[in-house]
This record gives sequence, C-alpha cells and structure tokens, in this order.
Amino acid sequence: MASDRLFRVGKRGVWYGWFYDEQMNRVRFSTRCKNKRAAEAVLAKAEQGAFGIGAGLRGYTLSDALESLVATGCLGRSAATVRMYEEKSGHLLRVLGANQPLGMLKRDSVAGYIQARQGEGAAASTIYKELVTLRRALRHARDNGKYRGDPGNVIPAFRFRYIPRERWLTKAELDALFSELLPKRQLWLLIAVFAGPRRSELENILWEDVDLAGGWVLLRGTNTQRARRRVPLAPALLAALAAAKQESGPVVEKWVSVLRDLRAACKRAGIAPVTPNDLRRTFASWLKQAGQDSLVVARMMGHSSTQMIERVYGHLSSKEYKAAVAVLPGMEAPPATAA
Repeated sequence: MASDRLFRVGKRGVWYGWFYDEQMNRVRFSTRCKNKRAAEAVLAKAEQGAFGIGAGLRGYTLSDALESLVATGCLGRSAATVRMYEEKSGHLLRVLGANQPLGMLKRDSVAGYIQARQGEGAAASTIYKELVTLRRALRHARDNGKYRGDPGNVIPAFRFRYIPRERWLTKAELDALFSELLPKRQLWLLIAVFAGPRRSELENILWEDVDLAGGWVLLRGTNTQRARRRVPLAPALLAALAAAKQESGPVVEKWVSVLRDLRAACKRAGIAPVTPNDLRRTFASWLKQAGQDSLVVARMMGHSSTQMIERVYGHLSSKEYKAAVAVLPGMEAPPATAA
C-alpha cells in the first residue's frame, strides 16, 4: 500500500515518500503535502516516473518480464515448455496490457484477468497454466533485480480439479483416420500411435535414430535427459519406416496445424476428434489392454514411475473389465429375488 511508504518528521510536518526505481535504488523525496491522502496521490505519480524523480517503475513492463522469461528464464527447459510460455504470454499481454508496469501490477488486476478469461470460455486448466507463466515471469524478474514484489501477494489462489482425458483410438478408428490423411502425415500418425512419443520427441526423430535391422527407434527425450530412450519398432511401424527410408534428416516434417488437421480428418472419418496426446494415450492403452506391465509401458513412454500410466495414459476397454468380472465365483443356486 502507498501509505506504507509515507512518513513525516514531526506531528505537523509534510509527508515524505519513498519507492524503488527501475534500477532498484531507493528514492526518497518530499511530497510537499501535509494531507496524507494528497501525499499518497503524489507518491503514486512519482512511482510512475512523474516529476522527474528517479526512473520510476514504468520502465520495466509485463511485456519485458515475459520476453525475458522466454529468452533467458527457460534455459535447459524443453522446447514444448518454451512454446507453452510463449502461448500463455499472449493471453496475459492481451488482457492485462503489454505496457502494464510490473511494479504496479495488483492482485485485483490479476483477479480481473481470471474473470475475463472465464468469461471468454477458457478452461480452468488453461487459466491455471497462464497464472503459472505469470508467476514464473515475476520470480524471474525478481531474481534479476527488476521486481521487488512478492508474486504470492499479486496472484490469487486458483485451484482446479484435473480430469485426465480418456480418448484413445480403436484399431478401426486408426484405420479410418489413416485413410483421411495425406501420405506425408500418415507416417507421423503411425509413429505417434506405435511408439508413443511426445509431439516434440516425434518431430525431432532423425533417420540416424532409426535402426531398422535391430528394430529400434531412439527418442531423444526433449523434456528431460532421463526421458531419452529406445523403443522397439512394432511390425506396422517397422514396415512403414522401411518403405520411407532415407539416409539422413528428419523422419517427419513438423506439423504446425496438427490440432486443426486432425480434427478435420476425424470429422471426415466419422470418429470423435483426437489430439496428439490422445495418440500417445492410444499407445499406452493398447499395451495395457494387452496385459503389459505398467512399468514397462512407463519406461517406453519416458516416465520414471507408473503414476502417469495408471492415472492418465493407460486405459482399459470394456473387454478387460468384463474379463476381470468373469473370474468371480458363481453360485450353485442363485437366491430368489422379489419383484
């Protein structure tokens, strides 16, 4: 609060104020006001660079903070994480304003942002990721001496219940979707379904990573170094890769409009829409439905534990549930039931 940065010498003297400028220098000045409310107004203007006092807080903006986060605050993070921050930054800048002084960002402003995004129909999970981006940008700015506030005091608590998607393809749906894609996208689809890579991992596969003789493909693991792994080539994928074999270079080209194109292809095929992550889920679900151990599936998908397989990726079909119930014991004489 502005009143916390006001003081005066003597009971009837003028009010003095202080603030930190853009270079984090503490600036002290006289408001020349004996009325405290008037002094608060003068302090607020001084913080914005008025009166030529200090550099003010206006110089370092929300746009500066988000750009710095992407440029230098994501070193060592995956390309997918950087893309996520870039995407979420766009909404923050659009609603809060690119020229919003970082030091003047208030809790009420962020609460208003949440309400605005909810009014636009944004999913709770999306808003949560946008607030994560804002929080990381504020912390990065603070670490670089550009911000002295506490992100916890600026960003309200926002909780949501994560409900994993359950969409995965049946074999018949895969066949229908495959026939609706261009030849250059068909191999992309087969790798996603039969090897289970993340999208960034899939598009980083080089022909040098494919061992047709040994029946393996190397996934470089863009999220963490521990995710680097080799996955056996399923017969269908092995045949497709052998037919498309080249000496070097990327196995598939980047699919920029993958979400839109998959949605359109699914519509033509007469099936429910899928995302790239649903294709990855198909890989795990088919393996689990075939009785494979969760740890084996987890390692092939680049996870160190089975938690994500059991909670998010590995879905059983009605066939497995019916088979499980079928092993329950029967009764020699079923009890009579009342109407």
